[in-house]
Amino acid sequence: MVLKKIKSWLGQTLFRCLLVLMLLILFNIVHLIWYFVQPEGFWDFLRFLRTTIIVVFTLLFVIVMGGVMAAMLIHLFSDFRKTFTIQNVLKGAGIVLLPTLIFGLNFLQFDYLELKFYTAMADRYRYLEVSERMVSENCFEEALKKASQARAFAFKERRLWPVFLMTKYYAGTEDARRIAADKHFAAQINYAYCLGQFDGRLEESLNAFEEALALAKGPVLKRYPSYAIYPLTNLVSLHRRLGHLEKSEACNLELLQEAASARNEDLPYFINCQEELADYALERGDHRTAASIALSLDNLWREAGLGADKSNQIRLSLRATNALMDGEEWERAGQLLYEVSDRVEKRKKKKVFAEYLAVRAVYLELVATKGVFYQPLVKKGFWGKLIGAFEKKKTDSEVFLEEAGNAWEKALERTDDLFGSESAESATLQLLVAGYYIRREQPVKALALLDSRKADNKQGEYAIPLALTRHLAVAAMGKVPAMGNEVVQMEQQLLDEIRQKAMFLTGRERESYFSSIQGQLNAINQLLLIEKGDAHAARIYNNLLTIRDLALQTENHVEQLVNTSPDTSLRSVYDRIRKNRLSGGLPHLLEEKTFLGQLRQSPGYRPFDPRAVSWEQVRDALPPGSMAITYFTSSDRVESRRIIYALALERGVNAPRLVRLVPEANVLELLGKGIDLRMSTDSMYGPGRPTLRQYLIEPLISGATTMPTRLFIAPYGSLYQVAFPALLADTGIEVEILRSPGQVVEPIATRPVVRSAVIFSGVDYGVSSSVSRNTASAAPLAALPYSIEEGAIVGKLLRQNGYTVILFTKKDATEQQLHQLSGRSPHLLHLAIHGAFDEFGITLTSGADKQLFQEVDGMNQSKLFFTSSNSPALSTTSYSDGIISAADISAMDLRGTHLVVLSACESGRGVISPFEGVQGFTRAFARAGVRYSLVSLWNVPDKQTALLMEFFYEELLKTNSSETKALNAAQKRLRAKYPSPFYWAGFVLVRCR
Repeated sequence: MVLKKIKSWLGQTLFRCLLVLMLLILFNIVHLIWYFVQPEGFWDFLRFLRTTIIVVFTLLFVIVMGGVMAAMLIHLFSDFRKTFTIQNVLKGAGIVLLPTLIFGLNFLQFDYLELKFYTAMADRYRYLEVSERMVSENCFEEALKKASQARAFAFKERRLWPVFLMTKYYAGTEDARRIAADKHFAAQINYAYCLGQFDGRLEESLNAFEEALALAKGPVLKRYPSYAIYPLTNLVSLHRRLGHLEKSEACNLELLQEAASARNEDLPYFINCQEELADYALERGDHRTAASIALSLDNLWREAGLGADKSNQIRLSLRATNALMDGEEWERAGQLLYEVSDRVEKRKKKKVFAEYLAVRAVYLELVATKGVFYQPLVKKGFWGKLIGAFEKKKTDSEVFLEEAGNAWEKALERTDDLFGSESAESATLQLLVAGYYIRREQPVKALALLDSRKADNKQGEYAIPLALTRHLAVAAMGKVPAMGNEVVQMEQQLLDEIRQKAMFLTGRERESYFSSIQGQLNAINQLLLIEKGDAHAARIYNNLLTIRDLALQTENHVEQLVNTSPDTSLRSVYDRIRKNRLSGGLPHLLEEKTFLGQLRQSPGYRPFDPRAVSWEQVRDALPPGSMAITYFTSSDRVESRRIIYALALERGVNAPRLVRLVPEANVLELLGKGIDLRMSTDSMYGPGRPTLRQYLIEPLISGATTMPTRLFIAPYGSLYQVAFPALLADTGIEVEILRSPGQVVEPIATRPVVRSAVIFSGVDYGVSSSVSRNTASAAPLAALPYSIEEGAIVGKLLRQNGYTVILFTKKDATEQQLHQLSGRSPHLLHLAIHGAFDEFGITLTSGADKQLFQEVDGMNQSKLFFTSSNSPALSTTSYSDGIISAADISAMDLRGTHLVVLSACESGRGVISPFEGVQGFTRAFARAGVRYSLVSLWNVPDKQTALLMEFFYEELLKTNSSETKALNAAQKRLRAKYPSPFYWAGFVLVRCR
């Protein structure tokens, strides 16, 4: 009896223990799922419930099926001979497999899809997406509150009871640590993003993103490089907004280094990274790369099926449109903008709609002025056509400009609704819309717009630009604006910006970045023109000294710092950067950025000063009997036309003399006369020469204190096409062309005792006889018979005057020989070969395989042709195709070369930049370190050019001669033999540095 009770008690106890153990296991499983999911919010909780149900039912199913299988096995082996038959085995297998198959299909068809949906809805990146949605709806405070709560929950320490053994074991695994770090990271970047929406909390946002970056670099997440992308993109932006340029550059470098590893990681982060690269490309002026990235991202978004009408995708399309416009791909830009127009209609209440309207307005205005019309963008519906039938017929240009104005006004109205009329977004649109009105000769509307918002913009960074725009509107009405201190303040702000940022930008970045500042200083000059007086003329002159060749001035400053730095290692790095300048690509960009950082930290470093040269220094540096003339253009206050102005400077004067000359159209008319090149040049420098001289020279000389014997001329715009020495051929006045008037201050190096010269002439092109040194009219290239004689005569003259001469002719005249001169500069370099300027440039191409940050600019359009240039396809390297561009020359080191003579066609032509001058060989040799270059402005004839060069060197090598005197005398001698200006007037002397 006692044994029976003991047995019963033991059985009940064992059953209770097993029950407790099963419940403990069940609770452990549920707690493990809870710990794994960490539910927060509705979708997280549903995910937890669905996961728990799936796991519990799976365990129960396994237990039940395990019991069934055990029972089947016992039955099969209980009476082996009778029960272990094929029929019984198949029956048992069916009993086990059929429920398993039904359970598995049910899981795949219902439970798995439901769990996947809940998981997607509860994804860690939903934090950020929810916040972005709330921010787009202007719910800033609510977004920050929820982000703060989510961060607190994610970082909350969770203590585990000893009873939860499974959870404790799992918590120590690598997977658990990664999930926890992922949760922390997601909550942290979301919190940092929300802080960044408040101007007063940018420092907090910065610190929060620093913490997020630390998490990304931590021991758990560092194996997943894509985590660093998002915080880095935001740190670059925040550091720049807060003025921490050094730190911004450091983050930028790190971001670019991480970019490649993010490609296959996570699409949202990848897109953020690529957008940052596109921005960076645009800052550098690399519009082709920016377009390629934007178009690739646009396609990537669509292929990923993320929704073509989402705001982010529309912004990518707008970015691609902007990049295509920068590359002047008007039709492709119009097609993309037309595609966007249908998608954006659904988002009229969103910020992206205002952004679309602004891009649309820019496009419509640009194509209207260029005469390239994409009609679908302005296509009207039935009622629009009906109303238009009763209106006066308008030209395509008028229709597009009217639509552009409508788009600007709607964009401003939508921006005001979203952000308020006092916001920075509204101020930006006000500037753009007012500028549109001024350009369209509607200054009254511009003034009315700015005056209606005047009270809204008294404070902040936009106050001065808005005040300046108002002054321009008043001036456009033919009135004199009452300017206060805004002009002086704006001028100082721009100069300070140059000082702060110049030494953080690579060579390519400077040209693009400075163009905006140069344009604003030019606008200030337009206002200063309204008020007459010596003080204003002096300020205009100083501004011109700043904006002319600003990028090249900065590069020269970098070179000076390298030359004077005690850190000799900087020289080798700098030389390598110059040599690799054309290679482009991310590695070379990063190398130059790193070099600039080292240079800023080196002893003796000093920032670039845009006011290093003043008009007084130019005046004092002028040789006796000389005059410096600086041309520029400005809009007429009353009539819609550009007027050429000049500032004349002489020794001993109290201020520069400002002279209004003629409308630029008058000069362009003379430049364009004639049905062919010879007729045009003969007309301009024959019968038209007195008129052109009266336009550009006589008003300046007639007002001089003494008759000048030498002119330093800094042209502008279309005046780079004028052969100034030919205009003054009868006067005996020497002419030297400057890139900037500040070059007068630079000392001229003395000629070396041991002089060397390298000559390229008589190139073997494989085809005989050409009368012109241009390639446009002859393909394949033909030999230049007189250039062989030219090289021999020039070499003989130089040897007779103590020069060591190396002559490359026929098949020895290769581009490799020219490249080998880099770093071993001869005192004089003479090239008598074919040359050309490709006026129409390069067509934009884009694609996913496009190399980022390539050096593609206007200097690729100016070219010289050596041996093998008739068959470039047979070349094995870029140095063996026989073609050298101005961009190639700019990467060379010719700092010891005093004079380069380009006895070739169009060697002085190139793409004309408003403030950086001719983007051709003169700029290339300036970057290479050459002092002077003698270049041609048109297709010069072979025979007469050879004779001109013979005369030039005979005059140059005389005692007390100079390059300008030699050119004057040589052109005079050739003119006596060949009176046509086409033969003798085509060359000008340009001081490169």
